[in-house]
Amino acid sequence: MLHSNCAKIEINFAVLCVEKQHCCEQVTRFARADKNHKQMKNMLYQLLLPAVLLFISACSSDSGTGAIIVEWEQDSCRRCNMILSDQFHAAQIRHKPADGPSEVYIFDDIGCAVVWLEDRAWKDDPATELWVNEHKTGNWIDARKAFYVTGHQTPMQYGLGAQLEAAPGSVGFETAREYIFKMDRYLHPHSTH
Repeated sequence: MLHSNCAKIEINFAVLCVEKQHCCEQVTRFARADKNHKQMKNMLYQLLLPAVLLFISACSSDSGTGAIIVEWEQDSCRRCNMILSDQFHAAQIRHKPADGPSEVYIFDDIGCAVVWLEDRAWKDDPATELWVNEHKTGNWIDARKAFYVTGHQTPMQYGLGAQLEAAPGSVGFETAREYIFKMDRYLHPHSTH
């Protein structure tokens, strides 16, 4: 009986050793597969990461200069908090602080932009950009190079439409700026401008 029990133990031990060896081989195969999988993942990340970063940077709406894309019916005027809806009379100011990226402020009317800018220490900084919608096309144009015509129905009643070309009765930016302050005193008698 002892001999048969020993035989059973030897057989069971042999089976365990075979199973252990089989398990070790399986574990080794899985480890190799996992290592290969990790290597493939790392290689994929190394190939895709630059492409993804390039795509993200290309899709960025802010290049650091120029006008940004406005979310009409969602963005609000920095000065009066009115929602921007008029795509032919809005304005933007881009300020470039010395210690960081540029900041863009949006306005529903060139009048709001000019009056708001007046209270900023950096209002005369040549790096400060001022953009306005061209009243015929809605394209963003440099507000300081634009010509302005009166008689427009604008969101805050300053009444100026900007355009690229001079026209009879149009004025340059500095004259338009003076007109805006005059209108602001009329529209807002308690204003400090």
